[in-house]
Parts: sequence; structure tokens; C-alpha cells
Amino acid sequence: MTTDIFTVRPDDPVELVADLMSWRAHPVCARGGRQVNLVGLVTQRVVLRHLADLAKQSHGGRGGERPGGGHHAAT
Repeated sequence: MTTDIFTVRPDDPVELVADLMSWRAHPVCARGGRQVNLVGLVTQRVVLRHLADLAKQSHGGRGGERPGGGHHAAT
């Protein structure tokens, strides 16, 4: 039995990943030649943290900044 696996790349937009997550969490894979390596897992928590950080940035950082925030798919 085989199963189709949906993956995203580290440079895919978070909005795309959020749309795909209506099904489940997604592995983040990077292709190195013919080999594909798992580099992370995107969960709903990661997407929510990213959206919260974007909201803080658009409001001038009000509400207390979280140190070291990043916006990559593979966190």
C-alpha cells in the first residue's frame, strides 16, 4: 500500500502552507540533487505564531515583542 505525501519547501509562502493544513501538518523538505531531505514540520502552532508576529509588526510592535521571532516554514 502506498500513500501520497504532501510536502512543502522552506521557501513556500506561509499562506500556502496554511491552506494546505486544512488536511494535516506538513513536512518541510529540501531537495539536494536527487535526494530529498526532511528539514522540519509545520504545525498549526507555527502558522499561528507567524501570523501573530506579522500582526505585531503591522501595528508597530505593540503588545510585547517575542524575542527571536522568525517567519520560515521550517521552524
